[in-house]
Amino acid sequence: MPAPGINMDTTVVACASGATAAIAGTVLDDQATAAVGAATVLCWTSADGVTWSAPTTLTTSSAGRFSTTRVATRARLYSFTYAGRAGIASPSGPVIVKLYPRVVLAAPQGRSTPPAHTDFTVSGSLTPHHAPGTIVNLLAYHQVDGAWVLGAESTATVADGAGGVSNYAGSIAVPSFGTWRIVAAMADDFEHSYTVSAAKTIVAGHTAMSVTASRGTVSYAHSSLLTATLTDANGRGIAGKTVEFQVWTSGWFFHKESTATTNALGRVRVTVKPIAGGRYRFRFAGDSKFESAERERTIKSAAIVKRYYLGSQFKRAFYLRDAHLAAGKHQFLVNYDARYAVMLGGRTVTGSSGKAGTSFVFKLGRSATYTLKMSLWIPPDAPSFRPPSVLVRVW
Repeated sequence: MPAPGINMDTTVVACASGATAAIAGTVLDDQATAAVGAATVLCWTSADGVTWSAPTTLTTSSAGRFSTTRVATRARLYSFTYAGRAGIASPSGPVIVKLYPRVVLAAPQGRSTPPAHTDFTVSGSLTPHHAPGTIVNLLAYHQVDGAWVLGAESTATVADGAGGVSNYAGSIAVPSFGTWRIVAAMADDFEHSYTVSAAKTIVAGHTAMSVTASRGTVSYAHSSLLTATLTDANGRGIAGKTVEFQVWTSGWFFHKESTATTNALGRVRVTVKPIAGGRYRFRFAGDSKFESAERERTIKSAAIVKRYYLGSQFKRAFYLRDAHLAAGKHQFLVNYDARYAVMLGGRTVTGSSGKAGTSFVFKLGRSATYTLKMSLWIPPDAPSFRPPSVLVRVW
């Protein structure tokens, strides 16, 4: 409800530091029903509430309104009084209004894809100039059930600046993977009100795995170089991480074959030599700083076509070896009952292979294109067993 005399629009005027703020009010008569026009209002200014400046004079409009504008750099107190008008309005005031500016606090700048659980540096600026050593709070928020919740906090320190601007810098760590919002904040004091900056969004600990192959399809006994790259959310390689190289088995699972450490570009390389194609996977298990990532790659096998004269004998020999290691590093399957069945031109030959391998002979009875199919059965506990178990070649 309006009262007789001076009625200020607000007793606290908030705005950004350096902005122009308007302080306004209305003068009403003793019944608080009519405006008092052409009334004189005096305005004093103080920085501490003890020492006041000489007053300035304001005059109300026909609607009883008065106002003054001030540039807000520091907190100031303004005192308004009205001397009154006989028979219309009694003296009024003083009424105190506080102009309380906010620091202009820039959003923190720094890495957009930092690891989790690890301090990373952020920095920014603030206006007006603040004394070196002034504390700026760093606050990190993440989403919980759709709401942004404070999950980590730290502090930054103001350093010297120039041109009325100061700079702040500090570090903060977020305790989990995912999307976070980092803001800077300053507590209120006598000169400035509580201030929060705009947010910087980061994605902590995100990883991705990509795999390329020098050959997507290989001929029998040829090799392909697989290159796996582990990157962060910004596409930059992550160095020094252990990556497993795994091979798909007929037991319907991936078997860990070896491990390697990513280089400065986040890469590891493996040469594979699949007998009949293969399915491979690179996997980073994740750690406290980065989440897990994996990627598969399948290498296909191309048929080999050869010509033989009618009536000639067709003889092939083979050894049971693992399917992916580089040339010269195959491991023979010794002391295992590795049974095979070879089909060519409607005929089937079966047998078993040991360390010495085996061979089979077919006599080609007519001109045709022959498809040789060799099926292997190897016990699941055989070391270095690498499926697929069916090898198809065309002669």
